[in-house]
Amino acid sequence: QPAILDHVLKAICFRRSTTLGWVEIWRNFPLARPMSFTILAPVAGDEIALYLDRASRLVAAKGVRVGGTSVDNVELLTGTSRATGTNLLLNATQDITSTTTGDVLSLAADPDIAAGSWVWLKVGAVVGTVTSVTIGAVIIDGNYV
Repeated sequence: QPAILDHVLKAICFRRSTTLGWVEIWRNFPLARPMSFTILAPVAGDEIALYLDRASRLVAAKGVRVGGTSVDNVELLTGTSRATGTNLLLNATQDITSTTTGDVLSLAADPDIAAGSWVWLKVGAVVGTVTSVTIGAVIIDGNYV
């Protein structure tokens, strides 16, 4: 649940001794948040989206399919408008051929997601009878972008 993850503590307290006593040093670490998109029985042109309220960065993505031969020309896009957003999060359209461990997807040079943006998966073509296609991704909180 993303709402629950947003409330997870992102700080670890370190204690060290000084000549004046104990000093507590708080250090924030990025909260890695998983997200995934699954389309059942995908066909060319299918899209599925989610909304992110805070700035984030895509740090990893993988795709896997069930059935068929491949899901081709897959795009992962972002923008504050679903109608006009065209920022690519992947470096190009990519094909998903794996049915086991997944295909690692190559990220764009600047995979940042602005606060208040949509992120969506777009299917270009499907070869064979694919039962489902899933893109799993990891993003980090915008405080670290």
